[in-house]
Amino acid sequence: MANQKKYNIGLDLGTSSVGWCVTDENNNILKKNGKNMWGARLFSEANTAAQTRSFRGSRRRIDRRKERINILQSLLQEDINEKYPNFFPMLRESSLLQEDKTKSLKIDGIKYNIFSEQRKTDKTYYDLFPTIYHLRNYLITEKEKVDIRLVYLAIHHIIKYRGNFLYEGDFSNNTDLINESIEEIVTYLKEKYQIYIQSESKEIINILSNKNTRKSDKKEKLIKLFDYEKEDKKIVTNIINAILGYKFAILEIFDIKNEGKIAFSSEIENEEEILSCLGEEQNIYYSIKNIYSWYTLQDLLGGEKYISNA
Repeated sequence: MANQKKYNIGLDLGTSSVGWCVTDENNNILKKNGKNMWGARLFSEANTAAQTRSFRGSRRRIDRRKERINILQSLLQEDINEKYPNFFPMLRESSLLQEDKTKSLKIDGIKYNIFSEQRKTDKTYYDLFPTIYHLRNYLITEKEKVDIRLVYLAIHHIIKYRGNFLYEGDFSNNTDLINESIEEIVTYLKEKYQIYIQSESKEIINILSNKNTRKSDKKEKLIKLFDYEKEDKKIVTNIINAILGYKFAILEIFDIKNEGKIAFSSEIENEEEILSCLGEEQNIYYSIKNIYSWYTLQDLLGGEKYISNA
C-alpha cells in the first residue's frame, strides 16, 4: 500500500470513441511496461430511436399493403381462376428471370408477366395502356363488359397505395364539408384566442384551389386574411402550415404537451397519442386535416373529374 502513487485519469467521450490518458499529479503521462498510458477506444455510433421508429413504420406499411392485396385476391380469386387459372401464379413469378418462370406459356420464345395468350400479351396490354392510369380511365369510361383481370389490376393499384377515400361522388365540386371545417376553425380561433378572419370561407377555398399560385404565396395570402395580435401569429401560421402540408407544431394550436413537429403529408406515428390529449378539441384537429386532404386532392385533380384523367 505504501508504494501506491496517486494518478489522474482523463477521458474524452465522443459519439463513437473514447480517448483516455493516465497522468501523475504534475500532469506527466505515466507508463506501463515502457508504454505511455494513453489511447482511444473506437466503437460503432449508436442509432437514435427515430431511425428505429422509421424502420418499424416501414414494416407496418408493407405488412398492411400485403394484407390489403391478399384480401383483394381472395375476393376475386374464384371468378378469375374460373377462366384464367394461370393469372395469379404468373403474377407471383413476375419478378423472376425468364428461365425461372414455370407458369407462363412461351409465345415466340418469350415468357410474359401478366398475359401470355396468343392474342393478348404484355406487349398488347402496354400498347393499349402505357400507364396504370390509362387503364383506370378506360375502365371508368368503358360501357361494355371488360376482362376481369383488368379490373383486378386497377383495383390492385388503388388499394396498394391506398388513395383518397374521404369523399364520394364529384370530388371537384364537393366543398360542403370544407365550408363546415373552415367555420369550425374560425369559431375555435375566435372563442379561444380572439383571432378573427376578415373574409368568408369562399376566399380561403379560392386561394387553396388556385393552380396558378405557388404554395408559399398561398400561405402568405391565407395568413393576411386573419386579424390577430403579433404574439398570436404563430397560431395562425401553424394552422396554415398544417393545411398546406408543411410541418407544424401541434402545441402552438392546442394546449397539449407535444414539442415535436408533425405534417399531414407524412405518416404521424404518435397520432393516437395526440388525439387522446386533445379531448373535445379533436374535431378541430380533424377539421384542419379535412381541409388539407381536400386541398391535396384538388391540387392533384387539376380541374379534372377523376384522378386518372388528371
